[in-house]
Amino acid sequence: MRILLIGGIFLVSFYSEGQKLRVAIASSLLLPFQELEEQFETQNSIDIELISGSSGSLTTQILNGAPYDLFIAADKAFPDKLHTNELTLDEPKVLFSGQVYLWSRSDITNEIDTFLRDGDFRRIAIANPELAPYGTTVKDWLVRTNIWPQIESKMVYGNAISQVNHYIYTNVVDLAFSSNSAAYSQQLKVKGYWSKIEGAEIALVPYFYVLIKNTEQSQSINDFIDYVTDSQAMRVLRNYGFIVATND
Repeated sequence: MRILLIGGIFLVSFYSEGQKLRVAIASSLLLPFQELEEQFETQNSIDIELISGSSGSLTTQILNGAPYDLFIAADKAFPDKLHTNELTLDEPKVLFSGQVYLWSRSDITNEIDTFLRDGDFRRIAIANPELAPYGTTVKDWLVRTNIWPQIESKMVYGNAISQVNHYIYTNVVDLAFSSNSAAYSQQLKVKGYWSKIEGAEIALVPYFYVLIKNTEQSQSINDFIDYVTDSQAMRVLRNYGFIVATND
């Protein structure tokens, strides 16, 4: 198995020689899916190649003919677009949900909205709202709570959550809006301070999957989806802060 670093510490593609199941995933899924990939490959004679990026950029790649077999996006709109263009075998199906977390170099001592309004921050990282659902969710929340006008000029945009996480890891920003998988990761949970953003104004981030129409590995895909929705895999996802069904 070989590792490629592409522009950020978490934007990675894994592959092995021979026939592979090519799984395009939102970058916020890469860390837990690395674990699931290893476990799945030890139990099945199927090689997995994970391709991670923003849900928007992966959608564009598929629209342009990228030979992926399965797509897991952090928003229904992106796989819906592929389905509308008749590039999927079926309509998108939901798997689980993620949550937005705020990271700060300094301790978060007040309510998050107060902390954002009163803090003296120079740079605040957010995933590009045009490409990444976590960025869209955060911006919508900031607009609804009237915080956006106060901090918009301080925003630093990442092409995907992976780039936001790179900003956190390298300490180039004061604040960052990221995903639950980053907040629970071994690499980042020990850096700075994390706080989950909760309340009626902020939405969960649902993840949907679709099978790409020209795939020749529909049975392998179904085997992988069965594995991802199994209780063992769901425990891994819960360990990264995802909200999943509790059937075990």
